[in-house]
Amino acid sequence: MYLEQYGGSADVGIGKVLYRTNLFSNDMYLKVAKADFSKFQRLCRLEWHSLKRWCGKNNLEMYGVTRHSALRAYFLAAASNFEPSRAAERLAWARTAVLAEAISGCLLMSSNTHDDRTMTAEWLVDEFVNSDDDNPASGRGKKNSRVTSSLGYALRDLLDIHASDNASVFDCLRGAWKEWFMAWTKTEREGPRVADTAMLLVRTVEICSGRHHSTEQDMKLLPDYSKLEQLTRSICCRLATEAPALNGENMDKIDDLDRMVGFEMQELTQCVSRAAAPSTERHGRRFSM
Repeated sequence: MYLEQYGGSADVGIGKVLYRTNLFSNDMYLKVAKADFSKFQRLCRLEWHSLKRWCGKNNLEMYGVTRHSALRAYFLAAASNFEPSRAAERLAWARTAVLAEAISGCLLMSSNTHDDRTMTAEWLVDEFVNSDDDNPASGRGKKNSRVTSSLGYALRDLLDIHASDNASVFDCLRGAWKEWFMAWTKTEREGPRVADTAMLLVRTVEICSGRHHSTEQDMKLLPDYSKLEQLTRSICCRLATEAPALNGENMDKIDDLDRMVGFEMQELTQCVSRAAAPSTERHGRRFSM
């Protein structure tokens, strides 16, 4: 942000007069900002190579994950969680995104009927929730058993990496994935919508950051939590609907969608502000004391 907004000692502000703000527009801060940016770029390259190795280890290319889609997933994660200390959150987001893409590709194969997809999704849920490493292929003989077993291994590998032997984190991540999978077993749905995958990513980041331990616990501690999820899901659904509308040049529908997204974004901001208010009040009291 410093590199975007300031230019060191040569930076000149324009108001009613030309002026320089030497306390923060100076060459020392500019040098530090460049060094910090370069350090983060090196860290991003290391994380990107780690993601590529993980995709290769689990053969995700077989299920439609390309270098471009993996890089896009990592870029979105890094753009949203850019602090160097949030490496675990970035990689959890990226790995979850590419694995969700691989599983979605498997379940949406043109050769699969809806019943086949439902059966495969149910088996994947059962395999990664109930099976162990000594007997992973509990669904032998079912259609696509080799494929789903391979994806089941990849999912357990992802949970093991990000849980780091923490049983509570493992259970929370498993619960988030199970809810995502269950969308495939609902007869009225063709599979998880964009909003379901968005919620999976949000929950994964929150769990891996240590800010969120379980949906049930947060429901009790934060009354606004369910509202935040509802708004996030609704906004993602509306944005996903807007792309086909643009292709069809239905401008009235686009205007309505934009208006509704704007209203819900305002409501989401208000919910976040209310959730942050108790912490702000505590800091304010401590400062006044």
